[in-house]
Amino acid sequence: MGAKSRRKGAAGELEVVTLARELGFTRARRLAPMQCGYGQDYPDVDGVGPLWIESKRERKVKSLAAYVREYLAERPGFVPVLAWREDKGEWTATLSLAELLKLVAKAYPQEVPQNAQEGR
Repeated sequence: MGAKSRRKGAAGELEVVTLARELGFTRARRLAPMQCGYGQDYPDVDGVGPLWIESKRERKVKSLAAYVREYLAERPGFVPVLAWREDKGEWTATLSLAELLKLVAKAYPQEVPQNAQEGR
């Protein structure tokens, strides 16, 4: 990966951190790969509740499905989220429907039918 691409990726990660902080996630921070240790698996952005955020910023997103397969791996104890945007576009989050429904069920437990809370 070239220097320009690394800078763009770092800038994108910082944009996600800034957005998270603006929305009240004061502990949001970028975890630079070289700061975390070679070969270890860390999210691009940390400190946003149970979310494991990987970010992708590109001139033009070619295959969202490929990014989802690559970045939304199972993360025990975390909700994997792909934050992405095209140049001059808006940040968008992609996560599995099951993970989204789990988050909604936690936020609004009184609205979830009893059998759904039991994992049925």
